[in-house]
Amino acid sequence: MKRKDWTHEEQHAICKAYVDMLEKQESGDKFNKSAVRRELLAGPLAARSNGAVEAKFMNVSAAAQDLGMPIVKGYKPAPNYQASLRLHLQELY
Repeated sequence: MKRKDWTHEEQHAICKAYVDMLEKQESGDKFNKSAVRRELLAGPLAARSNGAVEAKFMNVSAAAQDLGMPIVKGYKPAPNYQASLRLHLQELY
């Protein structure tokens, strides 16, 4: 089965969720990564699988790390991400 490229809207949604988690982490607020993922899967990322969202969060961590940003604990940076993820992060963070 051919993979479907992530749309601009999907990338923006996952980066926004990532930045929201990062801001909570930095301020010491509690958050639940699984709940965030479920929200995304029920909304803007409904066409994606749980595994795809988890993998993309790791790609977002790699993009954040390359930008010199902190990363969300538990999302180990995974290389080979879409360069456009950096643009979304720069816009949101």
